[in-house]
Amino acid sequence: MADRPLGTPPPAPQPPPEPPRRRSLLLRIAPAVGTFVILALAAVIIVTGSVQDNRKAAEEARRPAPSPVITAPPAVASDPTGEPDAIEFTTPQGRGELTVIDHTWLRKPGSSEVRLRVQVELRALDGVVEYDPAFFFAARDLANPVRAEDSFAHGDLDVGVLDPGDAARGYLTFLLPRGDVTLMMSSDAADWITAIKIVD
Repeated sequence: MADRPLGTPPPAPQPPPEPPRRRSLLLRIAPAVGTFVILALAAVIIVTGSVQDNRKAAEEARRPAPSPVITAPPAVASDPTGEPDAIEFTTPQGRGELTVIDHTWLRKPGSSEVRLRVQVELRALDGVVEYDPAFFFAARDLANPVRAEDSFAHGDLDVGVLDPGDAARGYLTFLLPRGDVTLMMSSDAADWITAIKIVD
């Protein structure tokens, strides 16, 4: 300590140096950082949920539609007109007629696979009749029905709804060994509506 003359008051204490302003800066940016982190987490959750939803939708789209479960062979409906290739049927929405116009067996050169191609006509008699190639099955063995293929070829049966008096005509294709076949029609609820025999 430096010598000072007697009777001289001691020097006033110096105030402590100011702390750096770092702390106040952190306090100012903390809310902004917190908001950014919350928004980033929310974005990650939304993106993750969207990816999972898209993955689930893609898996469901790849999954084949379930075939009707055969608890008993579908009954071949009686036809009041006496025509062997035309069958009347009834659904909760209406009454219609299914006619097999023609059928042929196809095999590509060099392939052992045989396909049945059937031309059908659907006509609505009362109410409305919904139709879709996915409603049709064919079987040599009724315990193992085969759904119509989605070939999207020209002239294939389309999807639609018929009002009374309306008709729709088109082709259905099935991958089956050659022989006598039962053509079966189901509803979108996977209930059997009718069946008709196609004799080879």
